[in-house]
Amino acid sequence: VLSPMTYAAVGVAVAIGCVGSEAVQATSGADKTASGPVFAWLGALYALYPLLEIGGYGLLLHKRSRTVLYMTLAATALNTALNVWLIPDHGYMGATWAAVGSFAMLGVGLYVLCPRELRYRPDLRAWSVAGGAALAFVLAVEGSGLFGLASPWARLSTAGGLWVLLYVVPVLVLDARLRDLVRHWRTRSAA
Repeated sequence: VLSPMTYAAVGVAVAIGCVGSEAVQATSGADKTASGPVFAWLGALYALYPLLEIGGYGLLLHKRSRTVLYMTLAATALNTALNVWLIPDHGYMGATWAAVGSFAMLGVGLYVLCPRELRYRPDLRAWSVAGGAALAFVLAVEGSGLFGLASPWARLSTAGGLWVLLYVVPVLVLDARLRDLVRHWRTRSAA
């Protein structure tokens, strides 16, 4: 489960991070343009967070809910401190960065405090393939500027094509385990 979850989480996170603003603009209108970066940052975070969170589930299996509570309280305190520090200078983006920072600290903290024998993380191959494909997608989107397209729908469509070409296809080509899993799912759904 963790390997396909890695590919899905990284792929969704990089897509939201690159064109989340366009998605908000396309679905909500130009008057919501300012909320686009908030959606991009938080959407990418929420897509990646389960990879950290699943690594820390061992804390609950070992009945260490108090540790989870303390980490949650620490993340809340960090969020509050970052908000006090960042909001006066950066407004709503300061609040966004505070949320991203505190959630990241919570996820990493739960993972680190989880007993080693119950700590799970994606294998290096999945991280490498997902990271390389994500980097190719980001470089293409940022380098091309999505070919100067102005319409949010045109930008989203073009980015979607690039995502399939530069993220999905390489992931499927480079990881035979994922190809086999997709074949298995297709066979089961056809039956």
